Amino acid sequence: MGVRMVKMREYYTPAVVLGSTPKRDKDAQIVLYTKDLGKVSAIAKSIRKITSKLAGHLKVGALVNVRLIDAGGSYQLIDGLAFKDPYGGGESLKLAAFLESVIPQGQPDIQMWYTVSEIFEGGIITPRIYRYLLQLMGFVKGGEEIPICQGCKGENGRVVYFYAPDIIFLCSNCLSRVRIDINETVPVS
Repeated sequence: MGVRMVKMREYYTPAVVLGSTPKRDKDAQIVLYTKDLGKVSAIAKSIRKITSKLAGHLKVGALVNVRLIDAGGSYQLIDGLAFKDPYGGGESLKLAAFLESVIPQGQPDIQMWYTVSEIFEGGIITPRIYRYLLQLMGFVKGGEEIPICQGCKGENGRVVYFYAPDIIFLCSNCLSRVRIDINETVPVS
């Protein structure tokens, strides 16, 4: 029998915490948007223990410097230090959930990184910011206004919301007709 060698790489990069899901007894799956790796999902061992020093640094919406180990495609979060605590409002949580759902895994984009980190650092989240992010991701063409409502084809008014799971733009009237909770959408105007 031969010995199998696994090469592990270590990364130290700034990141925004986009989400956290409990795993097993004391672990958690942390979703990060990093400067160097794009969006990654990493296991944080024992983060849910009462004595964990790491838990306070990995709140959703926090800007952190993280140390990750890549052991053949899966990441483990070894260390993290917050340099900007999350903005206190629910809008930063909504933005983090939105970014977690629309940013593709493992595709670094330096312009997107600087935009996202600046938004979380400033803490002011407006419909204009969502429009700009949608433009950066290619959902809206550069220089164009928001597309017409996919429900009424622009007959009932201008688009006000974007619904990420179906990638559709909706006006207020169509949002109430399709029975989508307003909290699951993001404002674009």
